[in-house]
Amino acid sequence: MDRLYILIIIISCGLAISASSFADDTKHISSQSEQIKKGISLYEEFCANCHKSFAKTTKPQRSLSRLRSAIEYIPTKNFLDFLSDEQLEAIALALRTVPLKQASHKR
Repeated sequence: MDRLYILIIIISCGLAISASSFADDTKHISSQSEQIKKGISLYEEFCANCHKSFAKTTKPQRSLSRLRSAIEYIPTKNFLDFLSDEQLEAIALALRTVPLKQASHKR
């Protein structure tokens, strides 16, 4: 009987830890989802004129460092230097959701 009681306590503790971890993961996913929505909105406002709409972007998978470098070193993008690190991170996070397109080879 004591072994069964101990086993029930161990299983209960394990389930409680798993549920807590799941709740943390759910909050993180929800937060990321909001950041992605914000990034898409920022992209549409500041990037789509040159790089097509988000759904057809010519810049999939661009990292935060690539976005910063482009703004700093490409003269036509210097006007975007007002974007905060948080805004650029949101754009980069959104762009990470866009798969790289297969290179098309004409024959």
